[in-house]
Amino acid sequence: MEEGNTDGEKIVTKIRNFLKVRSLPEKKQRQILNVLRSNFVDNNLNQKAANETQTAIKTIYQEIYDKLIPIYDVTGINDFTGKLFNVMNAWVDVPDGGANDVVLTPRYITNFMAQLTQVSQDSYVWDWALGSGGFLISSMNLMIQDAQLQHANDLTKQHEKIEHIKTKQLLGVELLPNVYMLAVLNMILMGDGSSNIVNDNSLTHYTGKYAYNEEPFPADVFLLNPPYSAEENGMIFVDKAFQKQSKGFGAVIVQDSAGSGRALDINKRILKHNRLKASIKMPSDLFKASVQTSIYLFEVGKPHNGDDRQCILY
Repeated sequence: MEEGNTDGEKIVTKIRNFLKVRSLPEKKQRQILNVLRSNFVDNNLNQKAANETQTAIKTIYQEIYDKLIPIYDVTGINDFTGKLFNVMNAWVDVPDGGANDVVLTPRYITNFMAQLTQVSQDSYVWDWALGSGGFLISSMNLMIQDAQLQHANDLTKQHEKIEHIKTKQLLGVELLPNVYMLAVLNMILMGDGSSNIVNDNSLTHYTGKYAYNEEPFPADVFLLNPPYSAEENGMIFVDKAFQKQSKGFGAVIVQDSAGSGRALDINKRILKHNRLKASIKMPSDLFKASVQTSIYLFEVGKPHNGDDRQCILY
């Protein structure tokens, strides 16, 4: 229990050094450390009662070191961390989640939607209502798999491409600070060194740029599960994002009422510049709250024609 050298402080020191090595912007490093310090240092987990031999933090750390780390070594971090967070998403209690319409999308759905939008090693993927980062993680895994396949005979080029994918080709916008931090930590665990996660209101302030410079993000894949309480059942997010994306694809999971009259005006505006290619019906028990939803697949930058035929799947 020596001051400055408690179990929690040792962990925070290691995390601080890790973030420096990963070259995260200093502002983001401070932001992450401030959040984690309250959990690791200023917390009862970092205390040891007179009748205990070690702190709760040390006990938890031993469990991770002895039981989880060996599985990481066998399965690979990309696969295992994704599965771990998928389980955690089923348990997590998001602060003010009900009031703010927070719904975490199941991992098999984020994987499916990333595949629908033809994500590859050259894609630039963004999500304007990020949540825990599931869409970006699913996209990153597909992009890395493609890079490994395309550069199988040149490991140096493969490594460079994977690093570029993680640091330059993924971006998410999240309004709620606590959910934003969950997404940042999630992406860092997955190896994203820059964590281009923006804590901003994508409907009012976000201008379509990277998190820590003034360059526009060249998005060509849009993935989204919007808050259905937002304007036009959440379709306002689609409209604003497509105004800043000139090509590629977008896959959005929407409440069915958004496509059956309740968002008519904004849907007409979206279809003037973007083609609806498919509508895919989702099961009614997809989320904890029973809401009937569908996935809409758009081709961005190509006006919808009244004679176009959509693929409607159930």
